[in-house]
Amino acid sequence: GEPAEKGGAGMMKCWFSYDIQGVDVTLKTTSWDDSGSPVAFYGFFPVSQGEMSGMCIACAKQASYRCSACSQTWYCSQACQRKDRSRHVAEECRPPPAAPSQNPGM
Repeated sequence: GEPAEKGGAGMMKCWFSYDIQGVDVTLKTTSWDDSGSPVAFYGFFPVSQGEMSGMCIACAKQASYRCSACSQTWYCSQACQRKDRSRHVAEECRPPPAAPSQNPGM
């Protein structure tokens, strides 16, 4: 897909960023015309759930399904949900808090 941001050229090295995948790439050249430009630097960063809204957490494709336990994490398919299950359950799957009960007798 298309990068979220790109910049450089002229006096600066060219770079591009894929925010949803958590990757920054800096090239060794200062021209976008050089399609064979070698990569100078890869940067990897954590991606927050807010940035992933509507995107599959496992593959970053457009997602249509949410975790049925927490309703917070998006998936594009059952295969991606199965692939991410152990990480998701251990790190972030928490059921939403229950609504306070109303006691009509008081």
